Amino acid sequence: MGPGQHGGLDSLNRCAIDMAQWPPLRGTAATRLYAADLTEREIAETLGWSENRVEQLIKVYVNRSAIMRERANRISAQVRASGRKDRAR
Repeated sequence: MGPGQHGGLDSLNRCAIDMAQWPPLRGTAATRLYAADLTEREIAETLGWSENRVEQLIKVYVNRSAIMRERANRISAQVRASGRKDRAR
């Protein structure tokens, strides 16, 4: 993913809903931001939460194995794309 392509982050920034009034949306946003490789600190700063709160949410709601598979798939795709560029030279 390139700059500005953190999946849910762009959507969150454009969202007109006051996230403070929608805790379920904030939890979903936190999960998606984590899946988009933001750190717990970055998520906490974005949502105005403590890092401890983000950590607890991730422990409860995030399926780490699914996220790790997704990250591995993205890395594999980048490696394959890089290999195609090298062969084209």
